[in-house]
Amino acid sequence: IFIVFKKNTSSTTSLLVKGKAGGSGSDYKRYHIAVNSGDIFSNEIDDDSIYKAVESKRDFDGNFKIVFTERNGSFLNNHIDGPLADSLNIGSDYGSIDETSSTDLYLGKPSYKNSNYFKGEMSEIIMFKNSLSTYERQQIFSYLAKKWNLTSIIDSDSDGFTDAVEQ
Repeated sequence: IFIVFKKNTSSTTSLLVKGKAGGSGSDYKRYHIAVNSGDIFSNEIDDDSIYKAVESKRDFDGNFKIVFTERNGSFLNNHIDGPLADSLNIGSDYGSIDETSSTDLYLGKPSYKNSNYFKGEMSEIIMFKNSLSTYERQQIFSYLAKKWNLTSIIDSDSDGFTDAVEQ
């Protein structure tokens, strides 16, 4: 999942949620992407009442960011502005989100309460069913950086140089 956004609050804000939390059974599997009040980007996956999350600290308030978060095999990965920010091994048998489940997909709000609504601007969301190769991920970061005029902050190929420097 790629998300281009700017957060305009110091409060916790939800970007995308699929599924439910706080119970057990097939409907209680959840994927939650948020930025909390401490500017920590979180990719969380629930499997019944247990959850695991990979969290990445960055300055999100008032700044456009391109984030890519994925479940790739047994890892949850966060990429922020190109490079890998953090990764967590959750095990190959831990949780999954069934795209055919009857649970809704929420943009800008959590599925479980009427607070933490997204405050800011979401410019674009791109979702893929399958994991991307490194090359594919880099190409999409580059495309989004050019499209949204963010090449001065994005390092699509994670080589330590922003895309603007490499053009």
